Order: sequence, then C-alpha cells, then structure tokens
Amino acid sequence: MSNRMNKRIIVNGETKAAPTPSDFPADGVRMDAKCTSTRFLDKGFRQMGPHNASIYASVENDVFSIRDKNTNTMLTVTLQDAMYVMSETLNRAKKLESAAEGATEGAAQPVIAPAT
Repeated sequence: MSNRMNKRIIVNGETKAAPTPSDFPADGVRMDAKCTSTRFLDKGFRQMGPHNASIYASVENDVFSIRDKNTNTMLTVTLQDAMYVMSETLNRAKKLESAAEGATEGAAQPVIAPAT
C-alpha cells in the first residue's frame, strides 16, 4: 500500500503537498495551464479562450485528464492512450524533419559565379 501522506503535486511549476490524502494518488501530478475550448457546430466550429485549465496524470490510476475551469468540464483518457498519441506525434515530427533535411541536402546547390 502506498503512503499517501507524502504525495506531492505540481502547481504553476512548483511542487506542493496535496491538499488532503484522498485528493490525489501518491504518483499524481497536476499542473495549471491555459486552454482553448472548441465548440463544434453544424457548420464549422467556434473557439473560445484562452482560459484556465488543469492537467492531471497518474500511473497508479492510469489517467490523463484536462479540466477546463471555464466550463468546469473534465475529459479523461487512459494514461497509456495519451502517451501513445504523444509518442506517435513526436515520431512523425522527427520523420518529417529528417525527410525535409534530406531533401535540402540532396537538392542541387546554386552555383555562384565569381564577379569579373
């Protein structure tokens, strides 16, 4: 059994003690952030923000959550799903960056004639 009395959370980049032992798991992390909320309409969408949000994560509970404090709405997915999406995004960005670098390295370089 984990010792929940020693748990810490992160608020605005600072690590602090959790408010009460039952609020967070021992490995729980919380960070305040800014978010933009998107409302999908029949034709298009409308974005609102930025406004305050909180991001929560825990391996113990296998959760990744984002709370929009403006609407007091929280969306939660498994931590494994969130990590998979982030990992794939980074991998694809690295591949695109490598391909772009390879394309510029393989491209013909302009020849500049010396001034006469």
